[in-house]
Amino acid sequence: MNDTTTLAPATQPTPNKAFIVRVNPGSQKALQKNVVGIGWPNMTDMNASWSWDELKKRIRQAYPGYSNHSLGNVAGSIERFCMEGKHGCVSVGDYVLMPVDRSFHVGIVKSKVKRCDEAWAAESCFLQWQREVEWLTKAKGPIPRGAVHSDLEIRLKARQTCIDASDCTEFISKALSQESYAVTPFSELVREKSKKAVIDALTTINDRRLEEIICGLCAGVGAKLLPKNDSTPGDADVQADYPVMVGNQPYFIRVLYQVKKHSGKTGGHGIQQLINRIKSLNADDENKKDSDIIAYKGCLVTTADDVKENVERKAIETPDDQLEIDIITIDKLADWILDAGLSNLKV
Repeated sequence: MNDTTTLAPATQPTPNKAFIVRVNPGSQKALQKNVVGIGWPNMTDMNASWSWDELKKRIRQAYPGYSNHSLGNVAGSIERFCMEGKHGCVSVGDYVLMPVDRSFHVGIVKSKVKRCDEAWAAESCFLQWQREVEWLTKAKGPIPRGAVHSDLEIRLKARQTCIDASDCTEFISKALSQESYAVTPFSELVREKSKKAVIDALTTINDRRLEEIICGLCAGVGAKLLPKNDSTPGDADVQADYPVMVGNQPYFIRVLYQVKKHSGKTGGHGIQQLINRIKSLNADDENKKDSDIIAYKGCLVTTADDVKENVERKAIETPDDQLEIDIITIDKLADWILDAGLSNLKV
C-alpha cells in the first residue's frame, strides 16, 4: 500500500462496535498508510481459533519476561485486535479510534488482520499487526477530546493498547456528524440543558399561566392581560406598547398577543382571531383619535412545535396591508424566556 492510498468511502450502516487502539509513536504513519495496528513482532502467528490459555502460552513463549499481570493485559489487547469472529473483538466494519495527544482520529476497519514486516512498520511504530482503515477524520483533522461525551472521554484515558468502546458508538457518531469538531463552550451546554427544561415546563402549565408568562416577558413595555369575552371582535390575551420615535415625537406600536397552549401543530383559529381584532381596531376612528398608538401588530404564541402551513401563509399574506402578524413557537418561546432571565420572570 503506497503513501497516497485513499480508501473508498464507507457505505455500511453506522457501526455497532468500536475499539480504541493506541498506536503512538506510529500514529502519523498509520494515517499516512491508512492502517491501524499493534506491535509484538515476536509473535509469528495469530489464530482466532486459539483459546485464551493458548494465546497466553504463545505470548509467554515469545516474551518470557512478562509478569502474570502484564501477560493478561497484553493477551487482552492482542485478542481484541486480532481474533476476528470472537465476541468483543474487532471486525471489518467496526469503528476504530486512535488517540493523538488530547484528541483522536476515527476510522472504519476495512480488512482482517495481517502482518507487515516492511521497514516503516518496525517495532518503534507498533504497526507489525495491522488492519486497513478508512480514516473518517483524515481531512478535517482529529476530534478534540473535550468535544465528546464524558463517557467516551473517560474511555480514551485507558492505557491498554486495544480496548472495547462499543457502548460509546452513539457518542462517536454524534461527534462525526458535527460540521466542526470545535469544543462546545460550557455556556452553550448549560443553555442547551436549560432550554430543554424550559420547554418541558411549558408543556405542564395551563392556559392562564402561559398568558401570565407572556405578560411577564413584556412587563417592561406596559404589558397587561386583556379581559375575556369583551365586545371587540376577534380576540387577544395580552397587549404591550412598544415605544417608537416619529421625528421628535414619541409614539407606540401596540402588539396584541394571542396565546395558545397546543401540542403538535397549531391551526389557524388564533391567527384569524388576531386578524379580526386588529381590523376592528384599525376601523375604529374614534379609538384612533388623539391616540399615541400609531400601529397595531399581532403575535401568535404557541407551545406547539410548529404551525400548519396555511397558518404561516395567512400570517404573511393577510388581505390587509395594515396587518402584521408574527408567530412564536415553543422553541423561540424558550429562547425568549432564557434571554429575559428566569429571575426576572415573576410569575
